[in-house]
Amino acid sequence: MTMQDNLRKYTKKILAAALCAQSYNPLKNYFIPLGIAVALPIPLALVLFHSTHLVVDSAAPSGTLSSLLAMQPEYWLLLIPPLISGWLFGIIGTLYQEKSRKVLEKVEILNRKAILDPLTGISNRRYFLENFSEELARNRRKRTPLSLVFIDLDHFKSINDRFGHQVGAEILSVAAEHLVQNCRPYDNLARWEGEEFIILLPDTDEKKALGFAERIRNSFLEGLNTSIPLRVTTSIGVAQYSPGDSVEQLVKKADKALYHAKAVGRNTAIAWSSLQINVESEDSRTTVA
Repeated sequence: MTMQDNLRKYTKKILAAALCAQSYNPLKNYFIPLGIAVALPIPLALVLFHSTHLVVDSAAPSGTLSSLLAMQPEYWLLLIPPLISGWLFGIIGTLYQEKSRKVLEKVEILNRKAILDPLTGISNRRYFLENFSEELARNRRKRTPLSLVFIDLDHFKSINDRFGHQVGAEILSVAAEHLVQNCRPYDNLARWEGEEFIILLPDTDEKKALGFAERIRNSFLEGLNTSIPLRVTTSIGVAQYSPGDSVEQLVKKADKALYHAKAVGRNTAIAWSSLQINVESEDSRTTVA
């Protein structure tokens, strides 16, 4: 962009600001009183100096207000520079506020990109982990149950291979929207990676979380929406937080339950505690034998 283009661009901005009502509204543009205050001291000093001399003159009316009213008209012209200064500062203030608004918008966009998954629009893994720490602190204070649901879309790689990545991306987007509709407002839903989603359920024990997981699984069986002609099934692992668990340990429990759900044929939901019961049963049989 040449210098002339830049000059033309900034000239248009200044003219637009000059025609903007905000440039003349001191209640919404604090630059206006600032501009008046900057240019006012010298004219005010001259006016006060003149009024003092009028009071000394016996022919002039007594009193400061009367003295000011008795000034010659040309002295009132001294008040024009502060008004012009206020107007110019008002234009600068409008330009500044517009620039600030655009900067805030860009910051907001960057913040959203930092915490949201660009494809699905739900929380990303990073934001989930940050939110988990806050939820864990609340859980420790209130001593309420906390559960994790780990969801994987079955055979997603083969869907990508058969129908293309565009269809796969649409399925992920629709699946995320479907999960949002089935979650409570205070549940923490995020895309973990690839075709995996994770949901943190506050005030929910493992039994209720497993019931929630079954509802999710059945809702996928009923179909996502008319734009997705394929039937997408899910494998789901569920785990409840135990005192002392880190986020990695809780995710690992749910992930193991999810892995078992996939190993037994997919399209099922399994709780971590059921795996523990099976392990303990096998250990007891081995001991007896």
